[in-house]
Amino acid sequence: MSTRISGYKVANTLEKRGGGERMKKVIGILCVMGLLLGVVGGAVASETDWTMIFKAQAVGGTNSGAVLQAGTKTGAENGKDTGDVRSTFTATTVANVSSYQPSWGDVPPLYTCDKRAPMAGVAGEKQVWDLRVWAMPSFPTTVDGLQLLWYTPASQLVPGTIAGTDMIYTVEVILDPTGQNSGYKWVGKSADLVAGSATNPLGTLTWTEFPKLAAGDAVTGGISIRFTAEAVPEPGSMLALGSGLVGLVGFALRRRR
Repeated sequence: MSTRISGYKVANTLEKRGGGERMKKVIGILCVMGLLLGVVGGAVASETDWTMIFKAQAVGGTNSGAVLQAGTKTGAENGKDTGDVRSTFTATTVANVSSYQPSWGDVPPLYTCDKRAPMAGVAGEKQVWDLRVWAMPSFPTTVDGLQLLWYTPASQLVPGTIAGTDMIYTVEVILDPTGQNSGYKWVGKSADLVAGSATNPLGTLTWTEFPKLAAGDAVTGGISIRFTAEAVPEPGSMLALGSGLVGLVGFALRRRR
């Protein structure tokens, strides 16, 4: 009887040890997965300082004017930041794009650098930049048209996620007096946003007819464009990841028993 009990104890002890080893392996796998996820998330872009560039130009790349930098910056506050740069519009034969923020109280309230406070990645969090695109009165009538390009510079890429939450970026036409691109909407996400330059833009809009305005009139005229950065959860991916982790833990517990 004592031999049978002793054998049972030995077998039970070995089974427990085996279960413990399997649990350690599972925990190790989970740690590696966590590290990989952290590396992937961190390699895309800074979550605090990032920039999307908007450039207005004549078709073919000539006669470009103000280049707008819209994004976030460490230490900045929403609204006009002291580091924002106001457009001067000294040239007369250029195409322009600038941030339009009437609440700032300047005349005209047009800026080529509009940086906001860093986003926290909370689901539903949103930042909105209202832009104006137009040509100066002396803009050549012989050009093929006016273009708006947007892209991300290599030094400050737009993050695909912030604090683990997917980011969605939208460029849409709010008001187009020419009627050519009314209702236009572009949506960019994740891998679509990690590259781009003035010669290889993420998106382009073209007008063959366009408003010609002095800088002071652009706040009430011109083409109105809205750029939005929004934190949107991706329940499908998170659910799949969570289910996988739960399955691994459940498998380990079952084998341990």
